[in-house]
Amino acid sequence: MKKLLTLVLLFLSVTAMAADPEYGSIKGIITSNEGHPAAAVTVVLNGANKYAITNEEGAFAINRVPAGTYTLEVFFIGHEKLQQEVVITKGQVTAVNLQLKVSSTQLKEITITGGVSNKFVTKESEQIARLPIKNLENPQVYHTVGQTLILEQLSVERTDIYRNIPGAVPNFSAGGSQGLSIRGFSGTIGMRNGMATSAIVPLNPVILERVEVIKGPSGTLFGSNRNTSFGGVFNYVTKKPYEYFGGEVTATGGSYNFGRITADINAPMNKEKRCYSA
Repeated sequence: MKKLLTLVLLFLSVTAMAADPEYGSIKGIITSNEGHPAAAVTVVLNGANKYAITNEEGAFAINRVPAGTYTLEVFFIGHEKLQQEVVITKGQVTAVNLQLKVSSTQLKEITITGGVSNKFVTKESEQIARLPIKNLENPQVYHTVGQTLILEQLSVERTDIYRNIPGAVPNFSAGGSQGLSIRGFSGTIGMRNGMATSAIVPLNPVILERVEVIKGPSGTLFGSNRNTSFGGVFNYVTKKPYEYFGGEVTATGGSYNFGRITADINAPMNKEKRCYSA
């Protein structure tokens, strides 16, 4: 049955060619730079408004092309575009064999953001993945509250910072500890610069550079079970000292007789500019 169908199609093709002596055809084989057949490659015959796609053997055919001179273009992702001039002759089949070349153009990373860029976003963290990698390259699900946002909101307690973390709710425990309920799991013991710390350690936000929260069970990989939960883990990153004398003094006031003064002083301790921050 298949042989009969092939003979019928061949007969119709020959008949059409004989009936239209003004037309010709083109066929060929496309191979990769390694010499293998290039399948699913798009072949366009410019000027004739015709195209074809190569089969598994890399072969293609374009029939009923008016006689004339055309430009044959070959497109394939990751390879350079090929162009070759071909001449279609009346009643004849033009054969071409082309080899693709690997493109030297590399895809570049692009980041799409909507609206105005968020100045409070911290996109890099060496504490989360223990590597200096970008947010886009980090497999961990985490959120960072940086010092810029802490100062902008006049945060006076850690719980003020926690409210900026999606999927987390501040909680309190006996003894004065402050922690987070992350994804339904309660945790009051955080980490400090990647190391275990006490649940009730006095920790004023003025000494913090940022707070990082790793969400989900991947947080259990940091420290022992005492410091993490299945909801995640949070890490306090303190300010780093610098090589010259400096500091800042802030005063905050509010309702219900609220008043608060903080001082942050930095100074080198010796000629080698080893620092101490208090």
